[in-house]
Amino acid sequence: MLEPPVLDRGRLVYSYRLEPLGDAPAPGEPPPAAPPATAYAEEVLGEVRREWDGFNEGFPWLTCMLAADVQARAFEHRGGPSAANRASLATAAACGVFGLYLLSFLPGGPAADPLAPFVGGLAVALVVDAVRRIRATRQGRYAPSLFRFVLPSGSLRPERVAYHAHRDAERAALATLDRVG
Repeated sequence: MLEPPVLDRGRLVYSYRLEPLGDAPAPGEPPPAAPPATAYAEEVLGEVRREWDGFNEGFPWLTCMLAADVQARAFEHRGGPSAANRASLATAAACGVFGLYLLSFLPGGPAADPLAPFVGGLAVALVVDAVRRIRATRQGRYAPSLFRFVLPSGSLRPERVAYHAHRDAERAALATLDRVG
């Protein structure tokens, strides 16, 4: 049973009173065991993992381009960097091919083209990104893209759902404290 939360040294502390379900233990039987102290954290982590698994069924190519810490949350429970190898190599190869394709147009293009420096820089960045990512993948590491800053990692559902559920529960508890105090 959830006890009312209390504010202790500026931190919100949740207390629970555990009541065994079912019949009372017979004489001589040990009392039921309490859940581990990390049960809530494990539940949240399990939910994040389920969300990532669902997302990666269709979009592993996007996940493997995100920052290394995000990839770790998405793939660590499935085998780590080796779980992202295929998608990392595919996206790196696609970026590399696209970069080489763009580079092939630069020498023949008009010299006065105002976009030539931008396209050239983008093409070189795509090729460098591909080489970096292929090297990292072959070394057994996560291979985040140089272009990860344009990808929406903070707004992806697996990164938000469990966090928002926790935040909403904390807000409700703080509102309860305000009404009581």
